[in-house]
Amino acid sequence: MKKVTSVMGKVLSFAVVMVIAVGCAGEKSEKQVEQPKKPEVVYEEVQVQPMFVGGDAAMQKFIEENLQYPADAKSKGIQGEVVVKCMINNEGRVIETQVGTSVDPELDEEALRVVSLMPAFNPGMIDGACVAMWHTVAVKFEIK
Repeated sequence: MKKVTSVMGKVLSFAVVMVIAVGCAGEKSEKQVEQPKKPEVVYEEVQVQPMFVGGDAAMQKFIEENLQYPADAKSKGIQGEVVVKCMINNEGRVIETQVGTSVDPELDEEALRVVSLMPAFNPGMIDGACVAMWHTVAVKFEIK
């Protein structure tokens, strides 16, 4: 009977530890979902520019694959290039977007959406340190 009680105690202890561990893991994943805070210093110019992983061709491919031409703008024949100014943090993540050059409100909104979806860049650097900076991305809307 003593062995059964000992085994049950170990199983119960293990179960308690697992519940605590899962609870902590849940807290961490909730924190990971939070948007990163805006950096205190954001540069306009850096020594090494942020680079989309795979280069400009990969960035264009990402934009083309994720861009959804707004139907109303397309039916009206509205085309052009929206320039999006985006803040890329020191981890390479796009954390804020603004329209730099507007074409049409619907196209502007779609360009902001697509740039916000971009995966992490290789961040900008100054003196070998990764820094936050403003970067521009051109999003072309062409009716084919």
